[in-house]
Amino acid sequence: QVNRDQFREEVYGPPLVTCSLKDPRYANAVEALLSRNDFLAFTAQNLDDLKTLSDQFTGTMRLADITLRTTTGGLSEHRRLSNQDLQRLGLDGWAIDYIDGPEPVLSMLCNSRKLENSPVALHEISEESYNEIVDGEKVTHFVTGSNFYQVSRRKEYGPDAVSTTTKNVTDAINWTDQPVDISAKREVQEQIDALEREFDELKAEIKPLRTAFTEKREQLPELNEEIVSYCLASLNHY
Repeated sequence: QVNRDQFREEVYGPPLVTCSLKDPRYANAVEALLSRNDFLAFTAQNLDDLKTLSDQFTGTMRLADITLRTTTGGLSEHRRLSNQDLQRLGLDGWAIDYIDGPEPVLSMLCNSRKLENSPVALHEISEESYNEIVDGEKVTHFVTGSNFYQVSRRKEYGPDAVSTTTKNVTDAINWTDQPVDISAKREVQEQIDALEREFDELKAEIKPLRTAFTEKREQLPELNEEIVSYCLASLNHY
């Protein structure tokens, strides 16, 4: 933010802080489609700005585990299924449509994870709908209920070379409002109060020392004169 003048276009912080969910009910489904790096990636809008970021983070600051991405163009509106097909299959919508944030960041997430073509649903779909999605060639990732599905196709081996990987959807930890742990909050506040009391005590102890130091410093010229006079008197006596 302080160095915006060094970039050609605006650079966006991680989706973790620049984006949010329009409907918190879809937090588990949407987060299942994203990785840790997706949440923490910085987004530049051109290669020059990406290089500037890279030089600063990895070159000057020597930071590791930094994810930098670039995106060009606007947010893709291309959908592989119509709204009518989504409803017919028991799907609620596309994952990207449930995320609110700057368009370049949303575009980056689509480029990385194809969220514009990853359908989600709060409830499980029928076996017929599942088979139609898997047998088709339009969707490779989708989340329904508590399951995440990834469809892999090997066209060179024919239409039957299709495999599906399924995993359970875990509870969201990023774009979700968790209740405040009152006991933990109270413990932290008690630590803050104790540190503030200790700081006040140290200030009280330092104050008389500072006063004494000031007084001694003010006496220094007079003491120097006494020393000089004593030395001269001693020499004359000798």
